[in-house]
Amino acid sequence: MHKRLLEAKKRKRSISSVHTSNSVHLDTQLTSSPTPVSPVQKRSKRVGSKKSLVWKHFDTGLRDQDPVAVCKYCGQVYAYDRSTHGTSTLWYHLRSLCPQEPLKGQDMQRKGQGTPKQSYSIEDCHKALAEMVIIDEMPFRSVEGEGFRRYSKVLQPRFDPPSRITVARDCIQRYIEEKPKLKKILKNHRICLTTDTWTSKQNLNYMSLTAHWIDDHWKLQKRILNFCSVADHKGETLGKRVEECLLDWRIDCLFTVTVDNASSNDKLIEYLKGACEDWNGVVLKNKFLHVRCCVHIVNLVVKSGLEEHNHSIEKIRTAVKFVRSSPSRLKIFKKCAELEKISSRSLLTLDLETRWNATYLMLENAEKFEKAFARLAKVCRPFREYFTNRDPPDPDDWQSARRILCFLKLFEKVTNRLSASLHVTSSIVFHDIRLMHAKLIEIAGEEDPTLSSMAYHMKLKFDKYWKHEGNLNYLLFIAVILDPRYKLQYLGFCLELMYGPDEGKELTEKIESALNELFGCFVETVNASSSRNRGSNQYPVHINVDEEDEENPWDMLASQFERHMEEVESESNDSELSKYLADKREKRTKEFDILDYWKVSSNKYLVLSLLAKDVLAVPALTVPSESAFSTGGRIIHPLRCSLSTHTVEALICAQSWLQISQSKMSAREAAEEIQTYEEIREEFLSKDCVDNQQQIDFTLFEG
Repeated sequence: MHKRLLEAKKRKRSISSVHTSNSVHLDTQLTSSPTPVSPVQKRSKRVGSKKSLVWKHFDTGLRDQDPVAVCKYCGQVYAYDRSTHGTSTLWYHLRSLCPQEPLKGQDMQRKGQGTPKQSYSIEDCHKALAEMVIIDEMPFRSVEGEGFRRYSKVLQPRFDPPSRITVARDCIQRYIEEKPKLKKILKNHRICLTTDTWTSKQNLNYMSLTAHWIDDHWKLQKRILNFCSVADHKGETLGKRVEECLLDWRIDCLFTVTVDNASSNDKLIEYLKGACEDWNGVVLKNKFLHVRCCVHIVNLVVKSGLEEHNHSIEKIRTAVKFVRSSPSRLKIFKKCAELEKISSRSLLTLDLETRWNATYLMLENAEKFEKAFARLAKVCRPFREYFTNRDPPDPDDWQSARRILCFLKLFEKVTNRLSASLHVTSSIVFHDIRLMHAKLIEIAGEEDPTLSSMAYHMKLKFDKYWKHEGNLNYLLFIAVILDPRYKLQYLGFCLELMYGPDEGKELTEKIESALNELFGCFVETVNASSSRNRGSNQYPVHINVDEEDEENPWDMLASQFERHMEEVESESNDSELSKYLADKREKRTKEFDILDYWKVSSNKYLVLSLLAKDVLAVPALTVPSESAFSTGGRIIHPLRCSLSTHTVEALICAQSWLQISQSKMSAREAAEEIQTYEEIREEFLSKDCVDNQQQIDFTLFEG
């Protein structure tokens, strides 16, 4: 202790002596700079590189063999020896004493952005590793791989990667930590749901439940709430499971549930309507609860047309099946395409009976190789023999396929447009319905018997879901009215064109009536909330009948009622909805964003904006829930079938909550990527880059 006191006194004397000598030596400083310090002289117990940002403002040198620091702005000299002095005095000079005020307007700290403090936290490393495993769908055992351990050793030598058991525990912990945060977010919003079921490779039934809402910043949000196991696919079983999930999440403001057209889902909706009819946040006793998946309806419509016996499609399907049946046949086909100078990047793909767009993609890719198939039929006898009781595709078959492609192009575009689950879909569905209806009427009147027959059967299925009263949900029409570029006039105009003047006008009136009823419900909710907030704003009339000069109490009550009726009538005659419908429509531009419009207009239409926020959040399709099954299929691969249902749910839900990017790859993009890998493989083979006849495992390039 005594030694430390002596060192402190010595430091004070050295600083004071330098301060007193500054005025004497100031002229000398201006004419002669301090002697530079040699590397040997700089060495001391704490010698090292100058890390502090203060040295951007000071030069170092020697005066009488003592190290000093000289201000670059005013020439002030301070004693400085790294073994005994710090930088506090130098910082104080720059902030308070230097006449040039070099740090004026700056929040300069000793450790600035140029020298960030690096810290190591084992907890943060475990947390980041768990999130990587969740987001990138990595197996738990990958953290025990030699390659991963080498890589982590380079990144942070002090970090010892945990075992797969520890990583699994950390992943579950991240799920447990994030769930209360999401509960808090959902508490203040009316929620729309999408749900679907799936059977995994474990032969277990799973149900996906996804929540959709528009947040306070008018951004469309979606999160997977549950990915839970169910006993069977019966409607009542699914309904009870959905109810359990909603109660667990404490969601009582339920607006819609979007499902596909399976008969079991009708039972599911029926159960939910009865179970949550009296919940506080329910709108009009679940009148608009059931929303049918529009993409699934498009799939049913097109499939009804393709079910017609079409020899051209069957012959092309058989040709593609032959080429894809073995590597040797595919190699011969590629040679034929090369001889015909076909440079298309497309790959031949087989279709699925349950997905019409897979048939569309098969025809779209195959028709580009018509000449290659014709050459293959000439040079390959097994190809000709592969067709039983018929010939390979001829030019008429290819021409018929192109006409079918041209007809189905609109339906393919509609499917892709609606599948964009990151954008508002409820306001664009009606426009797609209108286009498909016009296309079916056009093709049904053509002379081509194949196309006209397809259009006829598709029109019957179309009318079943989008004309009959029982299958229509008016919210998808109300969303068009809430689009300021169209409003009620556009909707009435299109409905009269689709269904005729009488039927179209009648349907328009029903939709307008539903809008008024829905708006009235929101007005009542807002008024009830505001009356609770006002509390005692409405004072009772004070009546004193004992005083002779008191105003007539009966007149006072009557006048109060008259004022009340004036307010009610003014509100009803000049409501926000009436103002909105009477206002001029917005111009149609590519830059227009319907959510941005309502965000700006929320101050003008206080109640109507709340209605628009809930209606525009309604998903018109179940693709978000179906995409969860794609994730489930990657997580529950054959080597991970032992995962428990609770672990699977934690991984899939946590990924949805943690993942920032929600983009996905389409089937066409996946095919193009595979083609790119094939080209990389052929490039390696052509360059013969492998010495000593070593072989490269090109399965790595096959995704």
